[in-house]
Amino acid sequence: MTQNMTLTTTTTDTRDLDALVHRAPATDDLLQLADWLHANGPAHLSAIERIELAERLITRRRFLIGAGALGLGVITGCGAEEQASAPTATSASAGYPRTIEHADGEMRLEEVPTRVISADGLRILDYLLSIGVTPLAASTGVGDTFAIALLDRTEQVEKIGSSGDLNIERMASLHPDFIVGFEWNYGDGLDELKQIAPCFVLDGESSPEWEANTRLIARCFAREEEADAAIQAVYERVASIGERIEEPVTISVIYPKADGSFFAMQPDYIIAELLAPAGITVTLPNGLDGEGGSLADVSPELLGDMPGEYLFVLPLPDAKNVIENNPLWETLDAVAAGRVLKGDASTWGNFSPIGLQALLDDVERALLS
Repeated sequence: MTQNMTLTTTTTDTRDLDALVHRAPATDDLLQLADWLHANGPAHLSAIERIELAERLITRRRFLIGAGALGLGVITGCGAEEQASAPTATSASAGYPRTIEHADGEMRLEEVPTRVISADGLRILDYLLSIGVTPLAASTGVGDTFAIALLDRTEQVEKIGSSGDLNIERMASLHPDFIVGFEWNYGDGLDELKQIAPCFVLDGESSPEWEANTRLIARCFAREEEADAAIQAVYERVASIGERIEEPVTISVIYPKADGSFFAMQPDYIIAELLAPAGITVTLPNGLDGEGGSLADVSPELLGDMPGEYLFVLPLPDAKNVIENNPLWETLDAVAAGRVLKGDASTWGNFSPIGLQALLDDVERALLS
């Protein structure tokens, strides 16, 4: 099967799927499989679609093992049943009980959590899937189209409402042993949720600290190695993009608002710092303050001054296409050269291994297609 294969994530033809199963790594780690699919699977798939296909590969492999149709030589180091169902670590082998500090003090875990609920679709679901943990259920961030799409495609995970509007009764009925979310998602309901299960709380101000948060959540599940691998995969992908860019480039990243003004990404923003080693520089118009913040608030009359060779347009939810009504739009060099990529603001705001891989999909599409 070649890189231009026609398999899609919704195909009912199992022949291509079975061929992928026999070639894919024998692992239940979604991110590892998704990363493998980036190099070896259908070339047209997005990061979210690769996660969905990875889920299907795991399910299909388990079926083939149960049916005796998959040679056990593919499953190295253990029996078929063990590979299909055993977690990466057991409580006895992973250093439990263990105490972990979080934004609500300290949490003592007697054993590996197995019945997990994500109380926030914004990054938390991403973090869990990145380290190979599939929760029972998850909520979505309001307006977070990336997380909603990820949850829609992760069929094993039940929806339990949106941030700030959690279905508490349903959460309780699932009998979780671990709930995780940012502090802003719990709000006044934290004490109520603590009666259901231990609640792990991430500091809201730490949300851009994707590496630290990935590792912190991984410690709860004794999946530190998986966290390291997921983080390393992001940096390896950045390096790969840099190797394929013929020369350094500049980009402008704007977030249009409904009134015609826009936010512009600053050169010291976390995303700009991530892309810099690849020879990609985020730029602002001369005279704008480019330090000490994430996004600069820019008035409509400065649109024509955006200097990037490439322009990434990430409309806020209520502002689609408004920026193109500005007469200065057509004066931009990036527009004239056809170097404009229209993306999703929530994708570029999900700082997690999965979210950043989706962002890098956009970068590759714009700079290397």
